[in-house]
Amino acid sequence: MADLVRFVDSIVASPTVRLDLNGEATNGWYVRSFSAPAPRLRRSMSSNAMRDGISVGSSSYDARTLTIELECIKNDQDSAATELQKLARELDRESNLIMYRPDGASKPVFFKTFRSDLAQIDDVIAQKAMRRFTIELLAEPFALGLPEALPKVTVSNDPALGSGPISAPVQANLATATTGGTLAAATYYYVVTAVTSSGETTVSNEKSITTTGATSTVTVSWTRVPGATDYRIYRSTSAGTEKLVTSVAPQWTDSSFLDTGYDTDATSPPVSNTAAATGQYIEYASIMGDVEAPLILNFNRPSSGSPMSPAFVIMAARRPGSAGFENAFLQAEGGTMGADTTAAGVDTVMSGSDADNFVRTSFSNTATMANRLTTAQIVNVRHRGACRVIAVVRRSDASSAMRMRAGSTASGVTITGDTVVVPLSTSRMVVDLGLIAPFAGLNEVGYSTVTNGSTASVEIHAARDSGTGTLDIDYVGVLPAFEQMGIFWTPAAVPSSSLWIDGVRDQIGYGPSAGPLGLIDGNFDIEETRAALNLSGGVPRVYPGQTNRLYLLTADSTTISGASCDRLQTWIVKGYYYPRYLYVRPSAS
Repeated sequence: MADLVRFVDSIVASPTVRLDLNGEATNGWYVRSFSAPAPRLRRSMSSNAMRDGISVGSSSYDARTLTIELECIKNDQDSAATELQKLARELDRESNLIMYRPDGASKPVFFKTFRSDLAQIDDVIAQKAMRRFTIELLAEPFALGLPEALPKVTVSNDPALGSGPISAPVQANLATATTGGTLAAATYYYVVTAVTSSGETTVSNEKSITTTGATSTVTVSWTRVPGATDYRIYRSTSAGTEKLVTSVAPQWTDSSFLDTGYDTDATSPPVSNTAAATGQYIEYASIMGDVEAPLILNFNRPSSGSPMSPAFVIMAARRPGSAGFENAFLQAEGGTMGADTTAAGVDTVMSGSDADNFVRTSFSNTATMANRLTTAQIVNVRHRGACRVIAVVRRSDASSAMRMRAGSTASGVTITGDTVVVPLSTSRMVVDLGLIAPFAGLNEVGYSTVTNGSTASVEIHAARDSGTGTLDIDYVGVLPAFEQMGIFWTPAAVPSSSLWIDGVRDQIGYGPSAGPLGLIDGNFDIEETRAALNLSGGVPRVYPGQTNRLYLLTADSTTISGASCDRLQTWIVKGYYYPRYLYVRPSAS
């Protein structure tokens, strides 16, 4: 069996073939040699006379050139000219795809090529029309594998959720009315479950109510659960035998449902909890390929199809090898209290599950700029360089003048970031404290290539310049800030609940929740998204051979600082990527 070398229209298992370059007897084309030397690394290097050797500041792969030697053998010159024209038209495309699978390999790779020309044409004197060609195709650095789907994940805006099953809802007392429905006089029993992309929780507490007449309604209400994308309501006229009535999407306050006499089906609530979600992060493992690959992400709000209010999302990823960077969101109550700061009890608006789930700064003794909170240590961090510090806070009034900044102290030396004004809002909100570099010390010694890491804590400094208001601190986000940290936002409400983030092209748009990418089986083409949105920075990538963690923080606003941040806000995130190879791909990875 000959090597497979074809111009095709897309990176899918069975693409449309534009021209088979090794069709042999079927079309007269024969590949005599296929050369795809690996791309070379470009390096940004510096040197001077004060030290031996060089310093490498950055590196990236260059483009590659595919060299293919071909023969075309046809019975007559006109047929040969037709085949040459087909080849010329493929070479003249602005971009194209070469599908390549060596004889014996189980899976193909794809090279994205650019407009190229014929390097050489030789007419061979023979009984048939025979020509030999050499084509040199300028191509992107990597051979691409078939697109891979990543697990669908439900991500909550509550960092304390961690990972694993979410809690069942807590149901409030039922209410009834004698008009507006079709419920007959009886005693009705209700339970509620929460749903994520992975499954469903067990039932809430059971509630019952007795109706009169034949036109009654019942209002069912419950407390929202972090990570839930939907809720299911079950009803019966006997305790413990409830059947499914309907599913409802969560609202932005405590959820409720008006039962006007809906029919039930045969579905019973689950006996085990399969509803998993994560708190402000996603982990991707078992990534295929030789080198890093850009992500394509689909963000969906649970209320599919409804317009999305102005929103922004911060995405940040660990650097390769930084497996210890796991506690990027640090609960304030787990830190060390500073001046005029005390643990403040439990508030359901705040995150956390301890006896105290936030801290309060009163400014009663010291109103000038001072350290109010030192976070718990970020342990075994292998990230070096700057971090972006985000504080989630709440003010007691919207009139007092307050300022904040981030800082870090090591060996008696304190570094601080820029001072920012706390927006005049009493909502639980995000305050962007900018960049600091808290991780000091030696990470490697001598010629070692092993990074031992270091520990660091972040300080939150605050001042009240006027007024009598207090400042509540829920948690602090310390996010690795480098080229793969991205912030995107919608400038106004968009008529969709679905956002697409294309790491290949570094662009963002909104589109149908079913997706312009065809949910892995189609031709991954984000051109169908209906608008380009704002992106600052870059889209994180995934690395083969390690667990990749992507941090997310979302809020409803067109700006970061002052954005209202609901801890119960939930996204369903579906990810895709194209594995990248230097030449060909193994069968399994």
